[in-house]
Amino acid sequence: MWSANKSSTLPFVLGGLILIYLILRAVVVPITVDEYLTLRYFVEHDWISVLTSWHPDITHASNNHVLNSILFKLSIAIFGEHDWAIRLHVLAAFIVSFYFVWKVLLMFTPSAARLTFYLGVIFLNPYLLDFFAIARGYALSIAGWSAATYFFILYLQKADIRYLRNTLIWLFVAVYANFSAIYFLLLFGVGITIKLYQNRAMVDLRKHILLFLSSILVIAIIIGLPLYRTITSHTTHGGSNSFFQDVVVSYVGCCIHYNHFIGRSHTVLLDWKYKEIYAVVLIVVWIITNGYSVKLIQEKGMQIAHYNLIYQCIGVIILCCLFFELFHTPYPLNRTTLLFSFPFILSFVVALEAIVKKYASLNYAFVLIAISILWHFMICCNLDNTYEWKSEGDGKRVLSYLKTKQEEVNTYKIPTIGVENWRYPSMAFYGRTTYKDIVKIEWIDVNKKVAFDYLYVPYDLQDELLSDYGIEKNFKHGVLLRRLVKASQ
Repeated sequence: MWSANKSSTLPFVLGGLILIYLILRAVVVPITVDEYLTLRYFVEHDWISVLTSWHPDITHASNNHVLNSILFKLSIAIFGEHDWAIRLHVLAAFIVSFYFVWKVLLMFTPSAARLTFYLGVIFLNPYLLDFFAIARGYALSIAGWSAATYFFILYLQKADIRYLRNTLIWLFVAVYANFSAIYFLLLFGVGITIKLYQNRAMVDLRKHILLFLSSILVIAIIIGLPLYRTITSHTTHGGSNSFFQDVVVSYVGCCIHYNHFIGRSHTVLLDWKYKEIYAVVLIVVWIITNGYSVKLIQEKGMQIAHYNLIYQCIGVIILCCLFFELFHTPYPLNRTTLLFSFPFILSFVVALEAIVKKYASLNYAFVLIAISILWHFMICCNLDNTYEWKSEGDGKRVLSYLKTKQEEVNTYKIPTIGVENWRYPSMAFYGRTTYKDIVKIEWIDVNKKVAFDYLYVPYDLQDELLSDYGIEKNFKHGVLLRRLVKASQ
């Protein structure tokens, strides 16, 4: 089953370089609003709040990705309240994800170069990597899915109870990290049931059934209350248009990231935008590639992996549409599509490997694809912000500037800074940690006349404030204003 490239270091060179990039992001990129809200509403409270998603305002329940919050709380207890500390577990999630995807690809990819290329196709996605460097549950859930898929493929090849146990453990990790993974819990459950029926003559069938049913029961008990609170909060992130628009188009739009050369929202034909055209092209390519590869795949292990991934893809589409129609469950949207994208991308990669084994000349085409992926990554990679929360990139810079200014004037007075809406949470985190005794940070409503020493606001709001404030310094995502001292004062 294993190929000769198992000892090749080339894939791990890629993985190591990506990990370095993620470490830099975890250390440098400011805290996002969702990370701060997790801290405020759950992590800084007792363990019951974390484990049950309890908060007086139930609308905050969907912010609590339970496993993420548990590890978040443990990190603070061990290392203190630092941005890098609360993100350590998502860096570990990348290592787990990369390792198990590598293990899956290793089953049927004899070329170390192609294996590295496939890993690049999957992981050199700037939008995906954003979430492997912030303390949310998305990366943890992807790690759980990757490991569960690997062990489930092994279980489909050989009904070993150890593979079943590991599949269920990692499925629990995926679900506990992000409840969106319940879709995969259902799909894997059906797959395991079919496998048990096919192997109904095996000697230890009862042990397999008992492990399966007891695991599902334990998972249901553990996630029951926080899942209920999340559902009844009616604030889950998602869309209500269609699977195509909310899942496929939004995913494509986000993956374009900061690459303005590709375009995103410009109208091309009638009301169709670039991202919708790209989405249609991707769907067609995916269908043709997977459909054609079915007749090419002869190796049993590769066949099992491919069929399993195709089954997950079809199952995701059916369940998303079914849950929306029956329970009004929102379609995955933007960041919530990341987990669901993995079986689609991985099945595409398996299909590519089958085709290139048949037509070796296509290896040269991979060079062009690899160059395109690297070009896109180099344009989009940054140590500034997280794409979904673009406006929060200035947090550390603004506070560092004020600290330097305070040191220059050598005053004991702690200045106050009013920060507008979505820019506030990120800066508030550093106001209670690194810059605690340097500046006092307050949330502001710009429509109310409240006096602060400084204001930090978006550029489009500065004009209406210039009667009372002057421009202190322009930053990348906003402007720092200084309160004017009137002559009468």
